[in-house]
Amino acid sequence: MELPTESANVIITDGFLYVVIKHRQAAYDKPLGQHTWALPGGGIEDHDETPAHAGRREAHEETGLVIPDLRHILTFTQRVRCSNAEGGFKKGSLHLMLAFIPELKDVFRPFSSHEIEDTRLADRH
Repeated sequence: MELPTESANVIITDGFLYVVIKHRQAAYDKPLGQHTWALPGGGIEDHDETPAHAGRREAHEETGLVIPDLRHILTFTQRVRCSNAEGGFKKGSLHLMLAFIPELKDVFRPFSSHEIEDTRLADRH
């Protein structure tokens, strides 16, 4: 299966706190102790899927939150690892989105799934 060349990540915030996720080890096959916190997001899986739709879908899959509105912040070029036998990298795009949820502290619940080990609210520091 070919990896998507475009992805969407979402900053979910109330202006003070933001949501971060930690993938399970098996999701990226990293050695123990090398888990990192990240923004919710993932690949745009269909040519008809918009970055905003992918951002909403991925944010919901990884946090359990329903994302009503997204604001596009920027798109930048990234290197994407090829999944074919030759390996290497190819050019891709990452779309960064902002979801402002004023009541985030009230609606956020810790979340985990087969892919996500943990979710948290983090401050800006």
